[in-house]
Amino acid sequence: TTEHMPAKRRGRWKKRLRRSEPTAATGCEPLNRSRTRDSISELPGHFLRHWPHRSVSARHMQETYDSLVSWGRTRFQVVGGALYYPDLKHNTFGCVLRRSPILAWALLETLERHPVADVDIPVNCRDKPGTPLSQRLGGRADHGPPLAFSYTTSAAHADIPLPDYTFWGLPYAQIPPWEAWLASTVGGGAGGGAGGDA
Repeated sequence: TTEHMPAKRRGRWKKRLRRSEPTAATGCEPLNRSRTRDSISELPGHFLRHWPHRSVSARHMQETYDSLVSWGRTRFQVVGGALYYPDLKHNTFGCVLRRSPILAWALLETLERHPVADVDIPVNCRDKPGTPLSQRLGGRADHGPPLAFSYTTSAAHADIPLPDYTFWGLPYAQIPPWEAWLASTVGGGAGGGAGGDA
């Protein structure tokens, strides 16, 4: 239904797609859930391919954090299933647009749902990747590049992509909580917009 949509949008959202229709409507193949699940399960190995198993130490993670631009970085640690954050003076927690507290919220949500091994998470908070593949830990050719998480990456960078949950934490975006948005989107889009006229 479109009853929850703003009146100006209702006319543009008359047709609700059914599972059998995506190919005709969009030219895309119908979703193959098992193939999608297999592809997703390969992503960690793909993004961590630059670092052999057990090749990154706590010293390397500190070096990675230090190599990031000071006004565009943050860091978290998961130890024993609990999330820790360093005490920083910067009032935006080291990142613009409140990205650190919103990322903390997303990590806490993840920890509530999934077990996460102990991990150090240095984050490049800027909009562009920050770790060129040519950069090496300790300046040694036999080491991998600094292992940093980032909101963007490219073929020329080693940044590990991290979803930007900022959109769910900015009051002006008016996006509903993730679970409500997901249910609405899966249910056909009723009420899943940003809350205003597009």
